[in-house]
Amino acid sequence: MATIKGIDVSKHNGNINWKKVKDDGINFVIIRAGYGSSTVDEKFEEYIKGAIEENIDVGIYWFSYAISEEKARIEAVKCMEVIKPYKDKITYPVFYDFEYDSVSYAKKQGVSINKTKATAFAYAFLKEIEKGGYIPGLYTNIDFSNNYFFKSLQRDYDLWIAQYTSRCSYSEPHVMWQYSESGRVSGINGDVDLDYCYKKYSSTSDKNTNKDNNKEDSISKVLIKSLQNALNESYNFNLAEDGIFGPKTKAAVEKHSLGIKNKDKKLEHTKWLQKALKELGYDIAIDGYFGKDTQATVEKYQKKKNLNVDGIAGIKTHESIISYI
Repeated sequence: MATIKGIDVSKHNGNINWKKVKDDGINFVIIRAGYGSSTVDEKFEEYIKGAIEENIDVGIYWFSYAISEEKARIEAVKCMEVIKPYKDKITYPVFYDFEYDSVSYAKKQGVSINKTKATAFAYAFLKEIEKGGYIPGLYTNIDFSNNYFFKSLQRDYDLWIAQYTSRCSYSEPHVMWQYSESGRVSGINGDVDLDYCYKKYSSTSDKNTNKDNNKEDSISKVLIKSLQNALNESYNFNLAEDGIFGPKTKAAVEKHSLGIKNKDKKLEHTKWLQKALKELGYDIAIDGYFGKDTQATVEKYQKKKNLNVDGIAGIKTHESIISYI
């Protein structure tokens, strides 16, 4: 499809003449609704009403200062409270914005942010947004995405990537590119962020379709497909590799739980487990052998997730990994 031109704005953009913005070829705007757990952008209502009046498509972003998953969920609830009056007019995603300023704030609160925590915060926020009936999206830049977000998160949601160059070099799938922070648009005094969108968002029915597509392409489905393939390769099953964690796949996992008993066997199933744990932030070798290091990592994961800590990756551990990633 053709590239769609847009902008993103916050109170820092001052007064905006939305008719001039529309006449300048801008088709969508992503508006900051607020930040933290309670602060509403003072220009939000003015901006969203003006954009809607000129038939400019609208999306939302919320800047996060979360220091825990619970705080991220609280931010999502506040965001939805603020945007609720305009729910039927918001056709673009509601984006989670967690950046280096967020990391610095957390450090001042005594919380050190790593990739596991930042990813968990994003999932907590975005799952709430999706439950609220909005399209969830993630805003980030290439450097931050490499250092603080697992690829599973970036593949699971509509991604808006920032890179101020003539060409976006981000190689993973993304729906939007913020290509300038110093653009000029009629109706706005001074610099404004400029964006390209590559995905069509236009109506409530489209939102439902996009949501279904997200599920089709979700990392969980990819993860289950790879598990089914690993089970087939390791034990000569004939499972359908359909990405559905159904009775046959569950029965195969239950029959072949992974533990230290497998230490002398190189299995694709064990390799699948090791890859999944590594994706979740654990330091683990991916060699296909279930040795003492793998057992210890499984025990760490089970303890963190309040599972039975036995060092055996059975059905409960598999289900937990799939639901978390």
